[in-house]
Amino acid sequence: MKYFLYIVSILLLSSCSSETKAKFEIENKTNFVIDSINIKSFDHERKSQFIKLEPDQIETYWLDMTELPKVDGDYLLTFKRNETSKELKRFGYFTNGYPLEKVTKIQIEKDTVIIDQIFDEY
Repeated sequence: MKYFLYIVSILLLSSCSSETKAKFEIENKTNFVIDSINIKSFDHERKSQFIKLEPDQIETYWLDMTELPKVDGDYLLTFKRNETSKELKRFGYFTNGYPLEKVTKIQIEKDTVIIDQIFDEY
């Protein structure tokens, strides 16, 4: 019994330090470079990661939510289609600081952004 309690304690302590990350697959479906792509929780400032996509390029973007307060919120996507215009798009939902979806697929097209949240893959 003592051995069992020891293992349970170790498992509980190790689970407290695990990282929480949201996965995004971003695709540039335009004929021009998309620059300064960033995703963050809408109402929390944090160190940002920026990526740049060439035409027809796909890249995986990970948002570290480990330090995020345990609140509900949505995501904010920002990017530049050219050097002067910055675009913003709010989307999605997370709860208690954790993403609900397995992956979010984002397609940046010439005149729109298509967002498809995948909750479970079969």
